Amino acid sequence: MKILTLTPRKPIVYSPGMISLVLLPLFCLVYLKQHKAFVRYSAMDIAVWSPEWNSRLPKRLQRDFPPVRNYLRINLDGNEIGDKARLDFARLEIRKMLASGDTERGIDFHFWNTAKYQAFITAIDICQTENAGIYIPYKDDIYVIVPKR
Repeated sequence: MKILTLTPRKPIVYSPGMISLVLLPLFCLVYLKQHKAFVRYSAMDIAVWSPEWNSRLPKRLQRDFPPVRNYLRINLDGNEIGDKARLDFARLEIRKMLASGDTERGIDFHFWNTAKYQAFITAIDICQTENAGIYIPYKDDIYVIVPKR
């Protein structure tokens, strides 16, 4: 007499379930990739100068604004081809200024009323990618300087 003996059984394999477990995640990843679900967006904090901040500081920390420098003024007026050439020139000047550590010169991006928003974004992007020491947006200008040590 056999008490509590189990006979070996054939394992149950449900092939549609196995196919679903393997293929559905792959289909899901392909679908998400096609609909740009994995695109990485980023943002950058920009602090804008306000003249009233300077008056709130103690006298020893108050500074002139814009800092006293010999500024190279880059006028951006909305002409796409001209603005692109001026921005490329400004990129080279920023590189030269940073490489030499020149604390006497600066660059002033001036935006006319007809300037495009893309020119502003490109100017900020140039300052960010070139690791400009200090760049300060104020009214219709962005001032780029190398800080004094």
